Amino acid sequence: ILDRGVTSSLNSPGAAVTTDTTCASPPTTDSNGDLSARKQLQEQVLSAFSSGTRTVTSTTIDYTSTGNSAKNLGWYVDLAVSDPVTGNAAGERVVSAPTLLAGRIVFPTLIPSSDICAGGGTSTVVALDPFNGGKTSKNIFIDAGQAGYDSFTLSVGIVKNLIAIDSGTNVFLFAGGSSGNVQTIKTIAQQQTGGSIRGRTAWREVFQ
Repeated sequence: ILDRGVTSSLNSPGAAVTTDTTCASPPTTDSNGDLSARKQLQEQVLSAFSSGTRTVTSTTIDYTSTGNSAKNLGWYVDLAVSDPVTGNAAGERVVSAPTLLAGRIVFPTLIPSSDICAGGGTSTVVALDPFNGGKTSKNIFIDAGQAGYDSFTLSVGIVKNLIAIDSGTNVFLFAGGSSGNVQTIKTIAQQQTGGSIRGRTAWREVFQ
């Protein structure tokens, strides 16, 4: 489900980013390797960018079986085809592994530069529910301009990976970009998102 729902690169792993700006969708197969199985996946929809932010739907997935097969085998999300800043064709895609943060999938995306003679591009960050690919039960982003949204643009160029550090009261994501700068993203504590509480939570002394 993770691969189907998140991996949206149009290129093979390790291949150079192309200027293909068609809709970036994950490759989908059923248990028999049928590439047409996308019809058995539930679509979640990222909204158009508004001031660099966007939200995602939370359509319910029906995993119940009918006969020998489930109605839905998983989920998918199509990424943007337009740059959130310029409005030019974008071909947004995911080229790095997601981070599982307190039961949420968080990952950066890549929007390559629309100028084929220029390197670089921009990135966004996206947070999804891993079980249905939609909106999380609680928005994890809390900083001004980010709170209440499921995705927003980053300001440090292309970001490959996110580094998570848990301070106990909050989880901080560090996004190192191609600009040479690092953007800090503050999220709510793991306990608030349904994640496990770390460290000793109880003590019991047993006498024999």
